[in-house]
Amino acid sequence: MSLYFDWQIASTSGLSGSKGNKAAGGGTIYLKKPSSNENRTLQFAGATFGVGPLPFSIDFSLARFPSFATYLLKGPTRILQADIPLSDLTGPCVIYSGALVGLGGGTGTIFCFGVAEVSGWTAIAAIAAGPLGVSGLIAGAAATAHAFGASVGAAGGLDVGISVLIGKMFI
Repeated sequence: MSLYFDWQIASTSGLSGSKGNKAAGGGTIYLKKPSSNENRTLQFAGATFGVGPLPFSIDFSLARFPSFATYLLKGPTRILQADIPLSDLTGPCVIYSGALVGLGGGTGTIFCFGVAEVSGWTAIAAIAAGPLGVSGLIAGAAATAHAFGASVGAAGGLDVGISVLIGKMFI
């Protein structure tokens, strides 16, 4: 029994912009299945809120930018499953991200796939509850993964921030 699904994040790409504590973003997650050499993509989009010292920023990353990612970690309710259909990773998602934005920068991201029955208000309430609420959202996901990568951006100077995107993942 493994804690990981056979799918691995090969790379990610995305675009996000913020003004104050409101933002929007979207992108692509490039998946690979090493056991069969199969490749697939998942798209995501959503609204986000975050905290950072500057009034605006925009950043993007391309799939060819340097990145490091992981296998998909099974959610607690999926530990005994051998593998998961990609369709189980679609639907509501929550994406936690920390970024350093300037002319060049980087991001660290936790993707929560297949967050069943999470409405925007439920996610906001869980996030407002602090670390325990956030860990509850992660625990309810079909799978989670983290990725670290390079990005290019523009801000009113050097910006460091954290954000939570509540959106939808689709094939």
